[in-house]
Amino acid sequence: MVENPIILLVDDHNILRKTLYDWLMLAMQPCRVIEAESAEKAMLVMKNDSPDIVIMDIAMPGLNGIEATQQIVSCYEEVPVIMLSIYEEKVYQEASFRAGASAYVFKTEMREKLIPVLKQYLNGKNIQK
Repeated sequence: MVENPIILLVDDHNILRKTLYDWLMLAMQPCRVIEAESAEKAMLVMKNDSPDIVIMDIAMPGLNGIEATQQIVSCYEEVPVIMLSIYEEKVYQEASFRAGASAYVFKTEMREKLIPVLKQYLNGKNIQK
């Protein structure tokens, strides 16, 4: 288990990001949550803060979450990227996994599934896709 994990939370919607930040700080403590409102900002955080895991939205202005995931995985292959998305269509899931995402969680199911997925990866266990 990663002690005091650093979680990078990437989403362009401020209200969702702040809500997730508060929830993660409670559910995953002790941890450090770093917020990024864009994929471009997330790339800077990757360089400077070395997060243990990334939670990535797909649809963002500029560089989207799938493109950002591909870049993160190519440079930091040991860091799992968990896609958190409203898109339930298979095409988005498949594109995310091709880009290197470790897991895909629907925003409609995040209350039940996000924390267990994070804990599994932080415990060093891969989840079957």
